[in-house]
Amino acid sequence: MPMRGIPHYEPRADHPVPIREGDLVLLDVWGKKDIPDAVYYDITWMGFVGSAPSGRMREVIRDCARRPATLG
Repeated sequence: MPMRGIPHYEPRADHPVPIREGDLVLLDVWGKKDIPDAVYYDITWMGFVGSAPSGRMREVIRDCARRPATLG
């Protein structure tokens, strides 16, 4: 079952969802050192599992890459 409708999905031992050939995978990673005044680190990576993403996947990725990142 794809998790595209769950923006902050976390795999759990009682409900594992394997990554399979043909999946588009998004990793949203963030963290902060446990020291006063530390800043947060936040990055998103996206990848495709397989030899080549579909034309629609390439189109969406290309459109997202053209849009500037915004805050707020």
